[in-house]
Amino acid sequence: MIKRKTALILFLILLLAMSILMLVPSPPKIPSNFNMIDKVEHFAAFFVLSFLLSIVMMRKNGCVLRSFLLTAVIMSLYGLLIEYFQQFTGRTPELADLFADIAGCIAGSLVALFFL
Repeated sequence: MIKRKTALILFLILLLAMSILMLVPSPPKIPSNFNMIDKVEHFAAFFVLSFLLSIVMMRKNGCVLRSFLLTAVIMSLYGLLIEYFQQFTGRTPELADLFADIAGCIAGSLVALFFL
């Protein structure tokens, strides 16, 4: 079982790293047979962040439904902001990335429910 303080520290480190990686100008694309790899990356990143934030919120509040909803909303808004600010850093915001972010938020929060 992950402790609240450990989850918070991991969450903040990953949030900072993700923010930097998603806002720096994108490197040249490498041709691939699988065009959706960036959607998988978005889903996985938001899954992990939401999982950790859910643990922090649920241990603090004690109310599972409220914590789940709050985590999903906070992380979805974060995904929306990241997509918005990407246009100012030479990257291209994509609606499909936002959908992958939101799906990762919901999945990560749901999985966290089973760890509490």
